[in-house]
Amino acid sequence: MRRHPRRTEAVLVGLFFAALAALFMGPILWHFDSAVHGFWGDGTGGLIWLNGLGLGPFGGFSDAVIYPYGDNLFRPEFITAFLFIVPFWILTKLFGAVVAWNTIIFVSFWLCGLTMYYLAKRVSRSRMAALWAGVAFTFLPMHQYKAFGHIAYVMTFVFVLVFWQVLNFLEKPSKRNAVMLGLAFAAPFYIDGYYVLFALLLVGLPLVYMLVRALCQLNKKTVEQFKSLLLSGVIFAGTAAVALLPVIYTKLVYGAQIAGNLAMARGDFMSNVMVYTARWYDFVIPIETHPVFGAWATAFRVAHNHGSNTSEHTLYLGFVVIALAGFATYFVLCRAWFKPAKAKPRKTVDLPVRRQTLVVMAIIAVVAFLISLPPYFHLFGHRIPMPSGVISVLVQYWRVYARLIFIIHLALVLIGTVGLAILLKRMRSRVLGIGLVVLLIVVTFFEYLSFNPFKRQDIWYYDKLSSANQWLAGQKDIKAIAVYPLVDQPNGLASLYTTEQRVHGKKMVNSGTISAKAARLRASIGGLNDLQTLGVLKALGVQAVMTHEVLHDREVMNLRLVYSANEAPAGYAADVDIYRIKDSVKPARYALLAAEGTKDVTDPYLHSQHYVNVDNKVALQVMALPGITEDPTAKHRIRFDLVATGAYRKSDLMVMQGDRVLDVIRTDAGKQLTLEYGVTEGEPVRMFSAGPILLDTIYLQNLQVIE
Repeated sequence: MRRHPRRTEAVLVGLFFAALAALFMGPILWHFDSAVHGFWGDGTGGLIWLNGLGLGPFGGFSDAVIYPYGDNLFRPEFITAFLFIVPFWILTKLFGAVVAWNTIIFVSFWLCGLTMYYLAKRVSRSRMAALWAGVAFTFLPMHQYKAFGHIAYVMTFVFVLVFWQVLNFLEKPSKRNAVMLGLAFAAPFYIDGYYVLFALLLVGLPLVYMLVRALCQLNKKTVEQFKSLLLSGVIFAGTAAVALLPVIYTKLVYGAQIAGNLAMARGDFMSNVMVYTARWYDFVIPIETHPVFGAWATAFRVAHNHGSNTSEHTLYLGFVVIALAGFATYFVLCRAWFKPAKAKPRKTVDLPVRRQTLVVMAIIAVVAFLISLPPYFHLFGHRIPMPSGVISVLVQYWRVYARLIFIIHLALVLIGTVGLAILLKRMRSRVLGIGLVVLLIVVTFFEYLSFNPFKRQDIWYYDKLSSANQWLAGQKDIKAIAVYPLVDQPNGLASLYTTEQRVHGKKMVNSGTISAKAARLRASIGGLNDLQTLGVLKALGVQAVMTHEVLHDREVMNLRLVYSANEAPAGYAADVDIYRIKDSVKPARYALLAAEGTKDVTDPYLHSQHYVNVDNKVALQVMALPGITEDPTAKHRIRFDLVATGAYRKSDLMVMQGDRVLDVIRTDAGKQLTLEYGVTEGEPVRMFSAGPILLDTIYLQNLQVIE
């Protein structure tokens, strides 16, 4: 039977990169439904948890969190992840969320290697150089680290396909290629929001280059060719616009909700841009989990910390990639030929690729690098703006410009492939060439290692969660729980709670995402020793309380310990207690909320403290709990403690409801007052200061509605 060379090549290359992807997966291959890369966090407590709730691909309403009110987990912003979210949702329905997660990582790593091989082969005309390119592109340290939680960023093979279409259009700007480029340009918009920026650079810069080049060459002979290019450009833009109509529609209809979700998650935008941009040394410092250089890299990061995190400052490019890209650039710019051995006549070494392709790749790399840098730098006392700063003023959507490493790396790998192809042409024998490629693959793989291949410590298993979760899963009479410390996203513990929910399966009063719904209610029962907490929890339908590393939790009255676990590994997932609320606790009918103008903390003795903010006002609000009809005219009596710290400046406080003055309070530093007032349910109680109140100097505690 005759073998087909291309099919044989495809099979062998596919098997090679499948083997490398399997090496990265490691023990997960034998625990495909119960283990993930990294640790519990954004992945296990985010997308895996959300898809495990049985909702639609874009989420929906669920009472699994913020019980019994439930929360709207519909995420219209997922439209910019459609090509990623929908396959994930389908796989989850068929095999489970963890299997879906691991399948996408494995397939993405495999496709990154395979697609880059064929693109690099096209650019360099060398199979051996392309093999190295596939390894280098796939195992970028940032690539590996994103498998720990942000797996949309392991799907960068899409940019290989996009750039393939860019090359098609560069070589032949026909109408057909214009349509294909428009579709390719739109595809990244449906994978991740940052892919929008990546696509604009990867497609926009070559198009600008083509237009400028055509204008420079414009004359009577080329005018028809220029018109044809403009027509193809219009076709490209029209195709892209049609393909992006769902994104445009979603932005128009759900723009306010999307903006609100992003705003709650991000905090101060420009501060984030400053933190999450790259520093020059980020590109040459190995990943902190490298088995050999990791300790040194960690020490360097500690000494040069600019506020970012490992997920965003792992930007190592690798010296092999930099060296090969530098060699190719040197060859093109400085020397178009080499002097061979003296015994042989001089010969010219041709470039394996068109010069305009190298120029385009270099432009993409340089522009992406400049945008990835901080928004400004100081020169002679003047603040000089950088591209990221200018873009951030115009478009407040992207804040982590360091992620442009994916585009920088793609361009440098392709340029480096050309350099390697030139070197291979200079080799005296094929054996030496093969040896060089094998050596470079091994060195590159070693440079990029993010794990010890002989002792994997980058894999996390669900059975590392506390055994309390399995015990809780077996208690069929427990339907809803409250998990303490009672924190919301973006606190990392919230991701642990949603990770655990996949195991124990109980509804929680905790929130699952960043949500303002019932946030003040949760803040007002943040302390287990607060007078109203247990009664409110019972009114919310809670049958059990789960604590993680909460000191003095066993001293809380009216909680009965039913299960305790203190297991390795140490951390919040280890020391876990489960309590039942005693029958002597009666369900509350109302709760007293510190409704606004406060900052909430919990002291070591499990009391909520609601600090009066610098705006010198705080509102208290009576809230009817489930089963109780709201009545804005209903009369209640409220009680709370007002505590002044040692730093408090003596001042009068006026307590008012509407236009009615309830009290004027004179309080001194270190003094605690217990206050009680008759109020109306439908109107907030406000406090106004006659003088300045500094943050963290006066707070409210032990809120309760007594009748």
